[in-house]
Amino acid sequence: MRKIPDDVRVEPGWALARFGDGGWWPAAERGLESGEFADDVVEALADVVRAAGVDWVTAVPSVRLGGVLARLGDRVAHALSVPYVELVARADERPPQRDMANAAQQAANVRGAFRVLAAPPPGTGVLLDDRRISGWTLAMVGGQLRRAGAEAVVPLALATLQ
Repeated sequence: MRKIPDDVRVEPGWALARFGDGGWWPAAERGLESGEFADDVVEALADVVRAAGVDWVTAVPSVRLGGVLARLGDRVAHALSVPYVELVARADERPPQRDMANAAQQAANVRGAFRVLAAPPPGTGVLLDDRRISGWTLAMVGGQLRRAGAEAVVPLALATLQ
């Protein structure tokens, strides 16, 4: 994603697990299925980004999961002793990224699908999503947060394909 301008580029991101792998995937999958995540998953997510010097946490809203990610984001923020801030809303419903054939379609699918509700707090924020399929959702929503004034945005996903 080197073609993204510096002023809207997100920091290198993290994922707790890879789909289907051992380790954290079974616990992440149970949480995604039930809507409730074990305390050790919350602590592990916080540990992944703690070294980034995080100042706030927000989440990508999910049609499929409802408020699950906001609740998880709030718990991660609490574990980091920083605020959880509702900063992102869906502006338009779109098909899942996994249904897109290539990067151009994935980027176009995200463009205009989300909006930033308010100026982000000062400092570095974490943008939490459940799945990193293409990377475009985290990159483009993170870019919108940067454009709205975020100093830095660290993408964090429960699970990734890669």
